[in-house]
Amino acid sequence: MAADAHSFGDFDIRPASNEAEALYLLEGFKPDITVIDIAASHLDGTQILQRIRQRDIDARILIVTTMQPESIAEYINQSQHTDYLCKANPIPEIRSEIQRHIETLVPSYRL
Repeated sequence: MAADAHSFGDFDIRPASNEAEALYLLEGFKPDITVIDIAASHLDGTQILQRIRQRDIDARILIVTTMQPESIAEYINQSQHTDYLCKANPIPEIRSEIQRHIETLVPSYRL
């Protein structure tokens, strides 16, 4: 169902190409952190976030977006385990932010 897993250091990356795959992975694989682009061309990230809330899935979510924080505040405030990252930043900044978010959302992990 879901795309093949990839490894990146100590991480297993499980991409999803649609909402059903994303929810399947969240419920079955139970990742330490889930990265969702809420404005991806092939996925409706806001719809996935609503389904996660409806199904009461315990997930640590990092929203990746070009939207301003106030535009996605509703999604950020839904859970203490949700944060966001602006993908319009330069790549080195994005990498640093992802590291910070991983360390915040998954306290037992240090890069």
